[in-house]
Amino acid sequence: MGRAYEFYKENHPDQFSDSEIIHTSKLDRNFFEYFLNTITNRSEEKKFEIFCRRIAEKEICPNLLPQTGPTGGGDSKVDSETYPVSDQLPIVWYSGIGVEATQERWAFAFSAKKRWEPKLYSDVKSIVDVNNEQKREYKKIFFISNQFISDKNRSKAEDDLRKTYGLDIRVFDRTWLVERVFTKGHTNIAAECFDMSDSFVDSVKQGPGDYSKEYRLKEIENALMNYDPMLPKASMIPIALEAAYKSRSLEQTKEITIAKFERAQKIIKEFGLPNHMTECIYEWAWTLHWWYEDHSGLYSKYCEFEILALSSGNIFELERLSNLWMILRGLILNEKLNIDIKPHTIKLIDALNDFISDHTKPNAAFEATAIKLNISGLLEDDINNVDFDEIVLRYKELINNSDMHLDFSLPKLAKMILRIPFLEDCEGYEELFELLSTKLAERKQEIAKADLFIDRAIKIVDKKPISSISYLGRALIDIYKEESKGRLIVTLFLLAYCFGKIGCYWAARNYYLHVFTLCLTQYTKYGEIHPAIVLSSTKLKMIEVQLGRIGYALSIHEWATIAENLLCIEGREDHKEKKPEDIFDLVMAIAIMKTPFDELKRIPSVVKPFLYHDLPLSAIAAKYMLGYYDEEWLNQCDNDPAIFDQYMNRLYSQLVNQQILYQPWYGTEDKVIMQTKVLGCTICINASNKFVCLELGATILAVIESFFSTGTVRQILIQSPSISIKLNYVQYKSFFIKVEEKTDSSFDIS
Repeated sequence: MGRAYEFYKENHPDQFSDSEIIHTSKLDRNFFEYFLNTITNRSEEKKFEIFCRRIAEKEICPNLLPQTGPTGGGDSKVDSETYPVSDQLPIVWYSGIGVEATQERWAFAFSAKKRWEPKLYSDVKSIVDVNNEQKREYKKIFFISNQFISDKNRSKAEDDLRKTYGLDIRVFDRTWLVERVFTKGHTNIAAECFDMSDSFVDSVKQGPGDYSKEYRLKEIENALMNYDPMLPKASMIPIALEAAYKSRSLEQTKEITIAKFERAQKIIKEFGLPNHMTECIYEWAWTLHWWYEDHSGLYSKYCEFEILALSSGNIFELERLSNLWMILRGLILNEKLNIDIKPHTIKLIDALNDFISDHTKPNAAFEATAIKLNISGLLEDDINNVDFDEIVLRYKELINNSDMHLDFSLPKLAKMILRIPFLEDCEGYEELFELLSTKLAERKQEIAKADLFIDRAIKIVDKKPISSISYLGRALIDIYKEESKGRLIVTLFLLAYCFGKIGCYWAARNYYLHVFTLCLTQYTKYGEIHPAIVLSSTKLKMIEVQLGRIGYALSIHEWATIAENLLCIEGREDHKEKKPEDIFDLVMAIAIMKTPFDELKRIPSVVKPFLYHDLPLSAIAAKYMLGYYDEEWLNQCDNDPAIFDQYMNRLYSQLVNQQILYQPWYGTEDKVIMQTKVLGCTICINASNKFVCLELGATILAVIESFFSTGTVRQILIQSPSISIKLNYVQYKSFFIKVEEKTDSSFDIS
């Protein structure tokens, strides 16, 4: 292997094999050709048949039956044939190319006779005869010989037989067998089938890391071949990708590893999302360079990934595209790759500039600025034309402005800077180095301090939720960093829990919503799933029902269902074992029963949304409140309306009824009332039924609850018993907010 392989292995030894090769196989290509040519001299025709079948299973299709009768095809007239398998099974095959063989019958004939041509015609005729007599419906016939067959003779024979019998005939010779053995890493198959000595087999002392990787790889392959049909088919995607990663980590042959990437790509095309495909193609390209140093293969995958990254609208994909671009640029500068990279450079720079100029996404703009700075030293053809002093100054400016950018990784930037040798001789490099080390140390100290607050808050979260809120609030600023994003999610979730515990449901709603959006962004941007995505959405939809926001609750319920599926797809065992108890349908049904009849009847097709979202009890309640009995449930009540009425009354009397705080509204009203009570003061918002007004109103109430929730501890008093706020929606060309204070403790906001 070359320098790239050695460099990456030195820096990431855990991602490479730790086994020790005692000695490599002494099986020589020329010797093996002679060995195959003299099969009949040693009477090893049966071993040759087994060898051909094993190779065919790897290279053509894996679903082959062994021939169990006498040598030479026996009564079946074939040496092997395919057997039918499930329609879904071929998608998990990584060996063989014959997907059609899942449902078609293919016949195989193996021959070690020197006069291959008469044997070919004889075998094909016998197979066709038995095909016609016994209606086997063979669609293809494969003939594999130990003799050398020229391309001209092979093509002529295939064409003649196709015209004669109307079947697809394929002929493979000794050259094909030898090529597969030595280029596809099948030397061990040859040694096993022909009982060769140990000197013809690779002798390896397996390392502990490889032992666990190989064990896991076997688990994955077994899971793919026997996947649970009750699970989403997309759940195969993460383990199919993991199989490819394990293959490269074990340093299996390039052909095997690429075959596993191809399998993952096939599954993703069938069942996956765009972020799955970008992950697959990027890791594929990364593997070709660092593990196998396949420069042309890397460029091919770069072109594929470029299309995906530029169309994704995701700054993280542009960062990964820049990683591959820097590899290509380095190969060009070292004269290891001859391509025109300028069109690719223009596309990358233009995409980064689009992000930088988008002021509505400040975090993405900052990340794009950092990426553009990282590649700036490689933009010039002559390295002497690069102003590295200017780059150092821009790095210092970037680091000084890096606080409060959640997805920006300062540790990753530090590694990048330290690996650019040209910066070390710059005038301001020492100052840059000190700034970088100081910033990194400060961030570690801030996280350590925040951990103390979080630990204290967790200990008292149930006994003293208000004090817990104070500790968690003090921790928030210090953990708003990329490297502590997991802590941030936990902290926000705990804050939501605490606010819900003290009855500040608008504040709890905002924090649960923040957790959900963070987790969703983490998945759509990086493909990483956090279990809090389900926990937060489950809590959030319950709070929306408690606040009477039925339309919002249904929307969040749909997102919660998607979140559960995503977690299941990614194979998170913690979700399977600790799925939150969901009484959403019950609570929603009670909320519907609390809706006045006049309000409910104004809603068109009110039952349909509940059926669509798989909320049968809610649909039954909606029908009941409109004066109808659900026929199916009425049948279960012995067609007795009195029993049905009794059941609905018991349903309405559930304790959970008390958790629904306000009269439900469904989005059909012109005005919406939202309210809360803090420190004895009732805050009421009368808002126009427009999304911006509803969200602004919810945010105002959440801010008020968050700010005053700890008021009793801090001895804060509110003098007014009530405050009313009107939120009016007025159409203007530009967005602005106008606040007008009235004399009666009320405000008009337009």
